[in-house]
Amino acid sequence: MRISSSGVRRVAIAMLATGIVGGSLLSATAATAAAAPTSTTLSVTSTAHAVAYGGAVAISGRLVRAADNAPLPGGRVYLQQSVNGVWTNAGSVLTDGNGNATAYAVGLGVSRSWALYWPGNATFSASRSPAVAVTVAGAPAGTTGSTGATQLSIAASAANVAYGGSVAFSGRLTLASNGAPLGGGRVYLQQDVNGVWTNAGSVITNGAGGASAYAVGLSASRSWSLFWPGNAQFAASRSAAVRI
Repeated sequence: MRISSSGVRRVAIAMLATGIVGGSLLSATAATAAAAPTSTTLSVTSTAHAVAYGGAVAISGRLVRAADNAPLPGGRVYLQQSVNGVWTNAGSVLTDGNGNATAYAVGLGVSRSWALYWPGNATFSASRSPAVAVTVAGAPAGTTGSTGATQLSIAASAANVAYGGSVAFSGRLTLASNGAPLGGGRVYLQQDVNGVWTNAGSVITNGAGGASAYAVGLSASRSWSLFWPGNAQFAASRSAAVRI
């Protein structure tokens, strides 16, 4: 189920690993700056080629030197989607020590092609991965073109904790009419402070509409809830309150 209602779909991007290794191959030196840029290659894989409406996909790649497949760590690689034939940036990640990078596109609502792109620098030439087509299933009836009521559940790992303890909260954001999951929505963990719901953090729902957040170092008894502020397509909703 698509959360974003904009034409160009917003995606949430998350790095699995970021590492800039000392003496990185990406570090240009005076000796190599004058030489022609060295050729690179950028691979791409996707966890899925077909997802449900509102689903998510992880897109991974590896940036290497073309001549010997030596990894290029510390390179900023861009996740791009083809919008009306134009490659459009949807976020960026840094390659880790092995040249690997993984990004996530969530809350998908339109079938598109995706690719990873390294713009190059004075030492290493630009490269683009092959395109990966991701097909998104149609939206469930009654979820497009109108504001849909939503519902948000909540569960806590404990109701009583020691001073300084922690609690894990989990919930699921769904369409009220049919229980369809709403992936890619930013849900806020809130605590009741003197009668005012106050943000304590936020998480993005996954493809199943699920979200988990943690409250740590607790020192006062309070009520907690999850809150989805809604958008132009889907109405706001708040979970029940949980007393800790």
